[in-house]
Amino acid sequence: MSHIHIPDGVLPVWLWTCGWAVAIIWVMVVCTVGRKHWDLRRKVPLVGICAALMVIAMALEIAPLDYHLNLSVITGIILGPILAPLAALITETFLALVGHGGVTVIGLNTLVLSIEMIAGWALFAGLRIVLRRVIRNIRTRTAVSGAIATVLALALATSLTVGVVALATPALSARRAEAQAGASTTAQARQAASDSADQLSLSTFIAVVAVLGPFGWAIEASVTSVALVYLQRLRPGTLGSNGSKKGAADETAPDPLLSSEEAPDAVG
Repeated sequence: MSHIHIPDGVLPVWLWTCGWAVAIIWVMVVCTVGRKHWDLRRKVPLVGICAALMVIAMALEIAPLDYHLNLSVITGIILGPILAPLAALITETFLALVGHGGVTVIGLNTLVLSIEMIAGWALFAGLRIVLRRVIRNIRTRTAVSGAIATVLALALATSLTVGVVALATPALSARRAEAQAGASTTAQARQAASDSADQLSLSTFIAVVAVLGPFGWAIEASVTSVALVYLQRLRPGTLGSNGSKKGAADETAPDPLLSSEEAPDAVG
């Protein structure tokens, strides 16, 4: 759950302003570092393709769960931690322009999605190393690592989304309670109504996310595993590459723990 479906004018100004500020600084740092160490111009088409696929996935809902795929983890694995935030910003900006969330929450959405993508990339890379001795077949190991990384990354992003809602809920509840209470209500009564509305809305949101979230994570993990296995067979150099030629070469090299029959064929 890496997209906050909240229109403009709902979140407190301080919250979405901080989100924009941190997102802008983050992307500026990414661009500065990437320009010095990687040829970003050659990577722009790949970033655009990944962002376009994410936009399409997020625009299609899976009924009756009211859930959409993110393709964030596999995008993070392909692009790496340097380029992933750029794809996140492009995706969230486009979705906001077509009404899939407000413009003011682009910053928060970019942060949450970027963290999800980077966490998925790091977990996938780490799990493939940890599971190297347990699962000897590289494609099976890729599928299992991708599924676990996806579930954990989505759980982290969902927790961050809940945190954003929790930060915004007191202000929203106070505003709603004050409107309902009227001018003649005492300050103590307004505060009590605010606290009650706060607990009700936040607890309901957490309950819904806790129940429906795992179903969406399972669907996302299945799609990600299948896609990663396909890429492992077709273009193994795209998995785990952080933009450097050395990283790509390491991925295309045969796994020393596999026999010659199990080693994947490097295409291209």
